[in-house]
Amino acid sequence: GYIWIGTQDGLNRYDGYSFVRYTHDPFDDNSLPDKAIEALYVDKKGTLWISTFGGVCRLDNHEAGYGKITRYNLKHIGVFHEDKNGILWLAGEGGLIKYDKAEDEMIRYPYISQIKFNYDELYILAIIEDNSGNLYVATNIDGVSKVQQENDSTIRFVHYLNAGSDSNDPWQRGPSAIQYIYSDAFNVLWLGSNGRGLFQLEGWMTGTPQFHQYKKEPLNPKSLGHNRIRAVYTDNNGTVWIGTDGAGLDRFDRVKNEFQHYRNDPADPHSLSQNQVWAIFQDRSGIIWVGTNGGGVCKFDPNEIKFHLYHPEKAAPNSRSNTAVWSFYESANQDIWVGTSNGLFRLQQDQQRNTTFEHFDIRDRDSKDKKSLQIRAIYEDASHVLWLGTLGSGLAKFNPKNRELQFFKSGPHNSHRWINNYIYAILEARPNELWIATNGGGLNRFDIDKNIFTHVSLLQGNHEPRNMWIVSLHNDPQGYLWIGTWENGLIKYDERAGTVKYYQHDPNDANSLTNNTIFAIHEDKNGILWIGTYGGGLNRFDPETEKFKAYTERDGLPNNVIYGILEDSDGNLWLSSNHGLSRFDPQTETFLNYDLADGLQSNEFNLGAYYKTHSGEMFFGGNKGFNSFYPAEVVNPYPPAIVFTAFKKFGKKVNLGRPLASTGKIKLSYRDDLFGFEFVALHYKNPAKNQYAYMLERFDQDWIYLGHHHEVSFTNLDPGKYTFKVKAANSDGVWNEQAASIALMIKPPFWQQMWFFVLAGAMVLIAAYSFYKVRVRRVVAIERAKAAAREAAQRTMLEDFHDDLGQRISKISMLGKALKMEATELPTTMMERLNRIIGHADRVIDDMRIFMREHDPEQSTLYHLAEHLKDVSDDLFDDTDIAFQLSGLTEAMEQIKLPVLWQQQLMRIFQEAMTNVLKHAEGCKHVFLHIMLADKQLQMILKNDGRGFNIDAIKQGFGLKNMLKRAEKLNGKLEINSNIDRGTEVHFTGKLP
Repeated sequence: GYIWIGTQDGLNRYDGYSFVRYTHDPFDDNSLPDKAIEALYVDKKGTLWISTFGGVCRLDNHEAGYGKITRYNLKHIGVFHEDKNGILWLAGEGGLIKYDKAEDEMIRYPYISQIKFNYDELYILAIIEDNSGNLYVATNIDGVSKVQQENDSTIRFVHYLNAGSDSNDPWQRGPSAIQYIYSDAFNVLWLGSNGRGLFQLEGWMTGTPQFHQYKKEPLNPKSLGHNRIRAVYTDNNGTVWIGTDGAGLDRFDRVKNEFQHYRNDPADPHSLSQNQVWAIFQDRSGIIWVGTNGGGVCKFDPNEIKFHLYHPEKAAPNSRSNTAVWSFYESANQDIWVGTSNGLFRLQQDQQRNTTFEHFDIRDRDSKDKKSLQIRAIYEDASHVLWLGTLGSGLAKFNPKNRELQFFKSGPHNSHRWINNYIYAILEARPNELWIATNGGGLNRFDIDKNIFTHVSLLQGNHEPRNMWIVSLHNDPQGYLWIGTWENGLIKYDERAGTVKYYQHDPNDANSLTNNTIFAIHEDKNGILWIGTYGGGLNRFDPETEKFKAYTERDGLPNNVIYGILEDSDGNLWLSSNHGLSRFDPQTETFLNYDLADGLQSNEFNLGAYYKTHSGEMFFGGNKGFNSFYPAEVVNPYPPAIVFTAFKKFGKKVNLGRPLASTGKIKLSYRDDLFGFEFVALHYKNPAKNQYAYMLERFDQDWIYLGHHHEVSFTNLDPGKYTFKVKAANSDGVWNEQAASIALMIKPPFWQQMWFFVLAGAMVLIAAYSFYKVRVRRVVAIERAKAAAREAAQRTMLEDFHDDLGQRISKISMLGKALKMEATELPTTMMERLNRIIGHADRVIDDMRIFMREHDPEQSTLYHLAEHLKDVSDDLFDDTDIAFQLSGLTEAMEQIKLPVLWQQQLMRIFQEAMTNVLKHAEGCKHVFLHIMLADKQLQMILKNDGRGFNIDAIKQGFGLKNMLKRAEKLNGKLEINSNIDRGTEVHFTGKLP
């Protein structure tokens, strides 16, 4: 999409904004072989081939910066052609050359003719390929030959179209020989000679060649412009463009056999810069580029009629220069009447848009100023009579057929009671009645048949504003008249009801009118009123809600003074202002602006000078003439290609070594917290007005519109993956929705990467675990110390308890027993009481012994619990036939500490169970206690072989309930299984703390 321009001083790459220059440097092998450029060609892969006076070279990766240049020792190459098989052919002086891509070398095939001549004079000027892939070469002096490749090293040139001796034969030697050959899409050969004009050769492939010669004819202005031809080109529409050596650029109409000339005009800055045209090219958007000898490069859009510019004063020999345009009107016969500062003009056009102007000098003979009047408003009645609003002479009635002129104005010698004679708008009220808007005289109604004026009072409250100046008028379909005033706002007038309503600016109401001077009123197809103001921009007014919405320069409007409003068939509004024209899309609320560079008469337009014809053609006038156009013809429909031109970090361009478009992904460090992109839309109609929008995916929710800026920067983005997208529109607002994109990867700092999180997490866990272990050890040590202290205190307490209370109870028991031995003759009652005292004392001693064991820290293991239960069984079963057996006890159980609660509850459970054996297990001979411990899961099973009992019969017993409650206190489970004649089993299961 770049434009490459070869000059005598190097190669230039143009992107619409700036040039990149390539030239020859004798000390740099990566430079051009020579600075003088002969030919340029871009192959299908985008590689640029350059022929210079010093040789041929290939330029790769030019988008990445300067690019890589590969040189080939070939000179005087003027033609490149890539065939259907992707083979590149080169030609020029002396023969044909094939490029071998695999070996990166050039294979030469000398041109050998069947006619003998000096081969130093022969040049191959064109390589042509037919639909079957056959190649032909067209030469300057030896006609056309077909290329037949016999093997890799041999090519035969078979004459297909011989040079003859006829004087009309284009292939003649000498100073007027063929110097340029072009083959168009229809296989028509165009031969440009050095003095004999242009030759058109048709049918040569079918064996029926037909020559047509075009020469300059001095008496025919539509003939070829010059007989020396330097370039020929056919555009996308098949139009033939001819570059001449002194007469500029010619456009050939094949149907009419006529030439249209484009030449340099020193008075017109938009004309061709120089009349020697050496190169012609059309880009993908349809723009034609013209290379000149000494005048640089020119460009234009042949598909775009654009803005037609008219200077009506040029049609009036005695008219004032720079006639300002103030009004338009289309008559019934489609003539365009133009009101100016210099009277009235009639514009007539034929189908080919050939225009003629006729000037009508409108003068008021009764006026002191005898100059032609300024026409501010025009209206044609049913009889084709024109009614003209003048500035100072009231209303004029003008008959174009006989040029009769009659004035209706206020003054001391007539009956028209007007306030003044300055008319700014005329609008039909009803058949044969007109609304007349004046400066100072307010609104008037004029009866065409009776020639009577009636003043209409536009009361605001109880009075009409003084010196009411009305600028614009509009009738809506409901019958309301909308009136735009100078400094009195917008007025809605209901003639039927006789009511008047003012809409004015209210600084405290954001939905009010933005300015009280109204220059234009337009109603769109949806019934919305669009108001052009003097300084308040464009206002949208909804008659239903009676609310205004303003669009100003901050929204993209080029200027806040709106003179005229017209609507095209697509619903777009065209606005004239003090800074060009603007196209406004009410749907997207966007503006597209045109200025002097687009062909406007001036950037400043005039009040009232806007009009739309029945065919849709729009007219806008100003101080330097007027423009007309069809809106659809103004727009170039081709969206632009988008390329990235630079990647920057910290404001400096970074060379990535290859084009940005093929980079794939750009990787950045978190330290690269300022980076950006430059990009261009390769559309050359008006590059300065190309528009851009970007989106950074994962950061932006929607497109960010940049206007005409084509650079964007980003700062302090979070690490992660992003996609940068850019889309663009040409200068007519046609968007390319296929955005160009580049992936970005911003690497986080090492402390934000996953491996660091894992490592840090592991280190934290290790540190936490280490801290926990140290803490636990410390707590355990403290608890152990506390436990040791408690055990020591407990042991001391128990020892004191045993030594003090135990001795006292033992003395009671011993004294009782001594008394019993000495007092043998005590009464029976007394002896029974003494035995009871001795028994209670002995039982207290036994209970105290058990208590001491349960609370003795040194006796608090599982092993000691089993021993205590063994002692209990010995006491219970000592005087019986019951044998007690303990199993499952291991040395490891000596290390299993039991809390006091566990000791107490387990002791009570199994003491009660063994007591029940003694009481209820009739015929019992054996009692077994088995203890098992695995993973802190304790099981204790007490079994006997007694008679057994019915569990349901004793479930409500107090003893059994106590045993179950004690097991619950330990979060354990107690099961009792008993069957008649099968014994009983008490099974405790619980997890040690």
